[in-house]
Amino acid sequence: MNDFIYSLSEFLLTQSLPGEQAHVQASPLSYKLRSNPSDDAKKAAVLLLLIPQPNGNYTIPFISRTSNPQDPHRGQISLPGGRKDEKDPYLAFTAFREAAEEIGVDTTQLMLMGSLSSLYIPVSKNHVFPFVALAEQNQEFKLQPSEVSDLHLFSLEKILHPETIVTKKINTSYAQNIEVNGFQIDDCFIWGATAMILMEFKQICQSILNSTR
Repeated sequence: MNDFIYSLSEFLLTQSLPGEQAHVQASPLSYKLRSNPSDDAKKAAVLLLLIPQPNGNYTIPFISRTSNPQDPHRGQISLPGGRKDEKDPYLAFTAFREAAEEIGVDTTQLMLMGSLSSLYIPVSKNHVFPFVALAEQNQEFKLQPSEVSDLHLFSLEKILHPETIVTKKINTSYAQNIEVNGFQIDDCFIWGATAMILMEFKQICQSILNSTR
């Protein structure tokens, strides 16, 4: 395990997370952070998976959600994940199971590194718990067409680049012409809860990298 991965895992397990301070920087400008989910909130988990590359960098898989009209997040780019099933023993299991179902990740080749701060998504009433894992080797992906329309592999280097963070006006399933902050990577714009999760992860990574310079 290289120094960066070791430091990241140690940070996630032992240090205080940026949490809301990071989330607010990537939240839609019309969105108010809510630390207390509604009574009918459903627990969900997503997986931020670091996949090592031969050049020493890492890629992270994201999905484009299908255009299912019943999905309030339809068409958006997100991390693989979903709601906790009654049979799931714990939320990290949910994140791994959903990644296996949605994009065919081999969960026997993953090492759980820790978790990020949870957040509540009012539009879908999901209380989302993000987990960070490391793949032991590259993955052979297989998409679940009922939930995933496309797969995107973004490099950690691009995610951490300062110019990826932009503000745009967009139309959503629940609002028109709203201003949102997010990550512009290649021709993809990541916003909403996924951008909020990424912002916290980005701040943690930058803190680690700055401490080693």
